[in-house]
Amino acid sequence: MPPHCSPRTLNANHLLLLLFPKPCDNPSRTLPYNLVGYWIERLMRVIKFWLVRALMVAFGIVLAFGLLEVMFRLFPSLRASDRANSVDMGVVQFTAGIGDMFIHRPGKIAPPADPYAVLSEHHLQWDADGFRVPATPAPDYPVITLGDSYTEAANVSLPWADVLAKDSGLAVRNLGFRGYGPAEEARILRDYGLKYNPRIIILGFFEGNDLYDVAASAWNNDFILPSLLRQKIEPFDPNARVWESDNKGPFQYPVTIEINGAKHDMVFFDTYISLLNATKETYQQSSNLDLFKKALADMQQSAGSNCFYFAYFPDKAHILMPYVAAADRPRVMLDLKQQTVGKAGEYMTEQPATQSYDEILARLDNQRDVIKQVIESMGIPFIDLLPAFTEATARGDVLYYTYDTHWNQAGHDLAGRVIADYLAAHASACLE
Repeated sequence: MPPHCSPRTLNANHLLLLLFPKPCDNPSRTLPYNLVGYWIERLMRVIKFWLVRALMVAFGIVLAFGLLEVMFRLFPSLRASDRANSVDMGVVQFTAGIGDMFIHRPGKIAPPADPYAVLSEHHLQWDADGFRVPATPAPDYPVITLGDSYTEAANVSLPWADVLAKDSGLAVRNLGFRGYGPAEEARILRDYGLKYNPRIIILGFFEGNDLYDVAASAWNNDFILPSLLRQKIEPFDPNARVWESDNKGPFQYPVTIEINGAKHDMVFFDTYISLLNATKETYQQSSNLDLFKKALADMQQSAGSNCFYFAYFPDKAHILMPYVAAADRPRVMLDLKQQTVGKAGEYMTEQPATQSYDEILARLDNQRDVIKQVIESMGIPFIDLLPAFTEATARGDVLYYTYDTHWNQAGHDLAGRVIADYLAAHASACLE
């Protein structure tokens, strides 16, 4: 061993060796090497030491975020940002002038006689997940409801889910959310509904747009958590002037409906009528129906051994078009389309309607008949609200808002009672 490599060696060159150490494996190397090479080696060792540890820390951070993202995807309600979004709107007013038809068809609807007439004044509150808080909260919910704005029902005091709870004596959790279709509702059941350990699950299907929505979900593939969507929804503003337009007339709507001698103004959404204007073969051959079946199968699988029910909700045109005054029927026909399919497995597309008013009336049951056949073939009980709404309307009941596409409180009351009666007759085994 060279003398300078021995720990016992001390000589006159000690200071020089500290500054310019000779590597013990090759003491014959020159001092320039010792000066440069030694410090380069030391520097590389330090860099390697910290680089390895930095990479380990970075990998740990990425792994942690990855695990958090997986957890949040499996359990969306755990997101802290979402839990902070519970909102109590207090008492809100839904007025004639803020009906959604003024937004859907601006300039085509004459202003209401009193746009500030209050149609419903009620308490409105959203929970941390973005869903409407039940009228009677409970520690446990044996029943959950799924659906779109017909189930959420922000513009009435008691959604049909709350009416069902009142009439059945069962605690009901309303997981309806505006704009969602069957694909989103399947996800809501999986991500939110099952945590309540429900014994009864009820899906509300709105015939006016759900077959379209299930296709749009496939096109867009952009599910957004309800708590995040809720932040983008403006609260009711009873003083909003959405009913105003530059059009001074004539207007397409409202038209007059006459039931048992009583006349009422009514506005229809041509898009919803157009989605009902199809042959049974068009629905059966469409990709829309295939996607609907897939969403239903997903919900059925998530429901497992729990009781899963399907409730069919009719659009106002389905109920009220037969009562439109003859003189006003041409105006209803102005913007109507029909649904067609080029070949089996394609999406339904719109073409100009070639049918007469009476021919469209004859087609209005087609979607219901096809959906009912699908639901029953899957072994899912089918709760059809069409007969009850048809009978109540024939008696003179008005179940829909004039300037809005949704049920009024009378409509929700009827829907809740029909579903409660059905469960009382058929669901006792589900609660044992």
